[in-house]
Amino acid sequence: MSSEQTRKRLDNQDRILRHLRLAGADQRSSMSDVLEIRKSSVTSICRELLDRGVLLEREPGVFRSPLSLDPTYFKAAVLDIKQSGATTAIVTVDGTIEHRAEHPAPKEGASAEDQLKDHARNLKSTIADSGASVLGVGCCFPGITQAETGKSVFAINLPSGWRDVEITAPLQSALSLGVTVESDASCELLGNWWFKPWGKEQDSAIYLSIDEGIGCAQLNRGRLIRGRHFAAGELGCLTSGDEGRPCLCGKRDCLQTYCASAPLLAGLAEKVGSVAGKDISEVATLIGQKPELASALAMLLRPLADKLATVVALTDPDVLVIATADEAFTAQICTALDGLMRESLKGLYSEQISVQEGFQCSEASLLGAAAAVFRKSFTASEIRV
Repeated sequence: MSSEQTRKRLDNQDRILRHLRLAGADQRSSMSDVLEIRKSSVTSICRELLDRGVLLEREPGVFRSPLSLDPTYFKAAVLDIKQSGATTAIVTVDGTIEHRAEHPAPKEGASAEDQLKDHARNLKSTIADSGASVLGVGCCFPGITQAETGKSVFAINLPSGWRDVEITAPLQSALSLGVTVESDASCELLGNWWFKPWGKEQDSAIYLSIDEGIGCAQLNRGRLIRGRHFAAGELGCLTSGDEGRPCLCGKRDCLQTYCASAPLLAGLAEKVGSVAGKDISEVATLIGQKPELASALAMLLRPLADKLATVVALTDPDVLVIATADEAFTAQICTALDGLMRESLKGLYSEQISVQEGFQCSEASLLGAAAAVFRKSFTASEIRV
């Protein structure tokens, strides 16, 4: 088979697998009609995938049987690295998170290389405990990342900075599995796109996370936009005030020092004393009950809303997805930012954007790390990555 024929076959394989993921079980003839792929090609590709155990026949041995993805085959091991520690888990193609395990932050002074060894040991243990055969490993990394090479550029939130650190190679060597690395914001966007209902119809989105910092990522026609220097979406460290608030990046008055979760909660407590000492979920409930709190939240979010409106006007996406560490707080943030942003976008076509509530950040990162593995596997000649 020539290289061009191989490329076309893998492209058709990708389209078939994506169709089954989005539409559910379907017959070969129907897939041929919908995807406009010759019936003989669909039959040949599906036969190969059935032989590998990638697909299931709903009626075994019946040619006209609907086919579906085998959920026992499509499993990914995932690693989510954060300032506060790390999470490992196994994720299935339907978005089920299994064998989730939390791991403490590394010892003070530990090098990035030593931290990676710990992460590899923890992930190896999770895979062994699950007994699962996984397609590969997805790693969610909290910093500027070269996804193609699996190398960190810089992570201000991690001990020792992780500047120019190889991530993929050490993990692959330790685990004997293919490893896919994405930045945290990109992972969280992928997780929402693959597993939220809007992802079945839309493929252009802006993602905003408000958690320990502020993350932003863009999807354009199904492609993640990373930028020439892999730093697309780095809104968190744009200057946004004049109070001299220190940021981990070394500057002062970065956007995340005003609009990340912790400063938002502190700002609400300063304006409305009854919020002091409440956790994020309790604060979300109070915002829904007290108009003065909702107004205070909108005021605190104004710097972020202005920058977000600029991003939306520039990129014109279908969807804006917003997420925090708590679903109720996400709902309040969405309401506030939606109103503020539409004031700026009034009269522009981008005003029609749909605003969606995302998964909790910690869940989206695991789902997105798995989605990165599944995406790669769909176009791989051996499926496993």
